[in-house]
Amino acid sequence: MQFLSSLNKSMMEKWWKDTPTSADPGTYVLKQEKCKGLNHLLLTLEKAEGGGAEGLMLRQPGSLYEGCRSSTLLKVKTFLDDEATVVGYEDGKGRHKGRVGSIILSWEGKEFKVGTGLSDKEREDPPPIGSKITFKYQELSTGGIPRFPVYSGPSIDK
Repeated sequence: MQFLSSLNKSMMEKWWKDTPTSADPGTYVLKQEKCKGLNHLLLTLEKAEGGGAEGLMLRQPGSLYEGCRSSTLLKVKTFLDDEATVVGYEDGKGRHKGRVGSIILSWEGKEFKVGTGLSDKEREDPPPIGSKITFKYQELSTGGIPRFPVYSGPSIDK
């Protein structure tokens, strides 16, 4: 499939229409647009997220499709951030056995865990219970819990 990236949009649309495996109605060829700078990127991101998209994918010009993580493709999405109080820890598993796996946080009367974003050093010496940390997240669940929280570090001004 690597050859598809180098084809122009009309050729891809023809290939997609003529290919029997393209029966999924939720899949289609998207128009590519050259980014004209930060303001253009932010406006396009806002429009995409307003339409229900998670974010944008930025591709290095001339790069080919890879069926894995790629240094030529960048995901851009909006994150929110806030502060919470450390109320506990969850033991690590696997590679993190014997260290902290997640920090349990209290935020706006709700508790949740955050493990992503912790360095090995922070897993060995986590922020103390009662301290304030900063975290980022994508959105709130229907129950008001931050979705996909990521540890950013201790709150600087606390």
